[in-house]
Amino acid sequence: MIRALAVAALLLLLAACGRGDLMGPFAETQAPPALSPRFYPPEGWAWGFIETGGKPAQRYGVAAGWRAPKATVVILPGYGESAEAWFETASGLIRRGYTVWILERAGQGGSGRYTLPRDLGF
Repeated sequence: MIRALAVAALLLLLAACGRGDLMGPFAETQAPPALSPRFYPPEGWAWGFIETGGKPAQRYGVAAGWRAPKATVVILPGYGESAEAWFETASGLIRRGYTVWILERAGQGGSGRYTLPRDLGF
C-alpha cells in the first residue's frame, strides 16, 4: 500500500513539472540580482500579446508617463533581441514625456515560436 502511494505521489509530482507550452509566448521579466536598476522595466510597464491568422503570438509592452504624451515611440527590436534590451531607452523616453511601445516579432524575445527549441532563432 505504501509503495502504491509513493508511486502515485511521484507520478503526480512529475505531471506537475510538465514542460507546458514551450512554443507559446510569455510575459515575465525577471531581472538578474546583479543587474543595475536602470535596466529594470519602466514604471507602469505592461505586457500584452497580438495573435493573428493562427500565427504565433507576438509580445508587446507599453508604458506612458502620467501626463499627456508628446508623441508615441514604437521600438521594433532586431533579430535575436528582446524588449528587455530596450528598457533603459524606454525609461528615458517615458521620463521625457513619450509613450513607448515595444513589439517583438514572432520567434524573438517572449513572443511565440514557430518551432522548438525555444532558443532557436529564425
